[in-house]
Amino acid sequence: MRLWLQLAAVMATVSFLPMFVTAVYATKISVEKQRASSEVILYRDAQAAATLVGTWVYDQGVAVSGWMHPWQLDQRAPEVQTGLLRSVLAAVPASRVVVLVDRAGKLVADPVFLDAPAPPDSPFAGRATASDADADVLLKVLPYGEAYRTALTTFGAPYVPNGRELPVFPVAAPSPWGDGLVLGTELGLSPIVQALTAQSTPDHALLLYDGTGALVVGGGHPLTPGPDILPLLMADGTFTVSNDGGSPIAGAVALVPYTDWAVVVVEPTSLVFATAREITLRTVEVVMASLVVSLLVGALVGWGLSQPVAKMRDATRRIANGDYQPVPRLAWIGEIDELAVAFNDMAARLQQNNAEIVSQRQQIEAFNADLQRRVDERTAELQAAQAQLVESGQLAAVAQLGAGLAHELNNPLAGILGMTQILLADPDLRRYHGPLGRVEQLTLRCTEVVRAMLRFSSGDPLDPSDAVILDLRVLLRDVVGLVQGPMRQAGISVELRLPDAPASVRVDPVLAGRAFAPILSSVAATMPAGSSLRVEIERRSGVVEVVLVPSVSQTISDDFMASALGLWVARRLLGQMGGRIGEPAVAGGPWRVTLPEARS
Repeated sequence: MRLWLQLAAVMATVSFLPMFVTAVYATKISVEKQRASSEVILYRDAQAAATLVGTWVYDQGVAVSGWMHPWQLDQRAPEVQTGLLRSVLAAVPASRVVVLVDRAGKLVADPVFLDAPAPPDSPFAGRATASDADADVLLKVLPYGEAYRTALTTFGAPYVPNGRELPVFPVAAPSPWGDGLVLGTELGLSPIVQALTAQSTPDHALLLYDGTGALVVGGGHPLTPGPDILPLLMADGTFTVSNDGGSPIAGAVALVPYTDWAVVVVEPTSLVFATAREITLRTVEVVMASLVVSLLVGALVGWGLSQPVAKMRDATRRIANGDYQPVPRLAWIGEIDELAVAFNDMAARLQQNNAEIVSQRQQIEAFNADLQRRVDERTAELQAAQAQLVESGQLAAVAQLGAGLAHELNNPLAGILGMTQILLADPDLRRYHGPLGRVEQLTLRCTEVVRAMLRFSSGDPLDPSDAVILDLRVLLRDVVGLVQGPMRQAGISVELRLPDAPASVRVDPVLAGRAFAPILSSVAATMPAGSSLRVEIERRSGVVEVVLVPSVSQTISDDFMASALGLWVARRLLGQMGGRIGEPAVAGGPWRVTLPEARS
């Protein structure tokens, strides 16, 4: 892109950006206000319709319940009861079937209804007809029990009778005389249907739902919401969902007073937000016109500045490539001419500084080479010291395990064992065979402990590639036998829970013994007297884990700090055999020693 185009774009952006931001925020505010205004209008329509329905339902309930107050019907003749039912049918135009039941729902008088169309001059002219089947349906859905318990007029759920298109709903009015009688009637919702339908248009629907979420009025309207509306029928509010055809609609919910019904008013979102879209469109037109004007002005100004700036650009590139020749003077533009003078000064200084930088870089490279040599020497010294420390730790572990005990104990133990066995062979000392047998067992145990110490202290470690397959259970028994004495003196007991099947690992027995002994000692150093340490073996994913589980939370003591060298040596030895130590993440957690499982 040419320089003048770049300048034009920059200038257009600088002048256009504030207008664009202002337009965006103004449009956003206008759209939000329009959205809020539409939601308020929809909610007011829903509230007005809900008030209309609730008032009509309440009036019908009052009209029905008022007939139960003048007479105590249980003391009236059947003819009087039937006459009252006919009066209710005549006085309440919305009623179709009228019944009188007791608290158990049993008919007290025959139901009253029109079984044939009435003549034009009759007060029942134009009223819907009914049958005994309709009366039976009313008895099934009539909420007489709730009306009797609450002593209040109770409205049931709307339903559509067989052979009818418009819904009806049952009303139960209890007697105020305490005789347990309930007056029931089936009221048609045709006035409500007509009122709501009259207010509905293809782009504006008024719907009535009952307490179960069933659509009572407005079914078949193209704007009828889908099942997403059901959770919203529990409280007043606005919403945006999809209709049965998947198109987005906006609406409001208003609960109907005196019932558990709800009125829903919906409109297409395209209609609700039409004004918002018009505002956005007009704003976009103004913004685009401003952008075109800004680009034209920027192009004119950029063209006037592009020529001298292009010459300065070429001079800058020459300087970047090492050509420090002075740039030509541009006297006809004062600021750019001053810039050319500054460039000439800069070129001279850069040429001088370049030589100094080359000299300093050579010195730094020589210093870095000497520093690297010193680092390599120090690294070699540290590696040697580390190897010496490992060897010292191994020697310390060997001294701890051996310490000449084998030479000092083998002969006395052999003598004790021999004398005990001689005494056991004497038939005259048969009564002492129990204690002597116990002495023999303890002596053999001591001999086995000394033999294990010899194995872990005097043997030479194998090369890791020459490691043998070893049953980890045997190794753990030997190591626990070695460290159990000091742990018992410290008041700590060891519980071995070994599996029945062999736990085979490929390790060096000597290195493994030297590793496990300091690990057990270090864990025990964190435990107080009276606690116990459980040792288990687990298999998972090609490895064998020795799990050390303390019975109490561990604490860092001086003994544990003193055993740190042995623990470090054990970690190094396990690393040589392909294993590792997993210390607990939290206090009181288990220690895990992992070794690769041997496959035969």
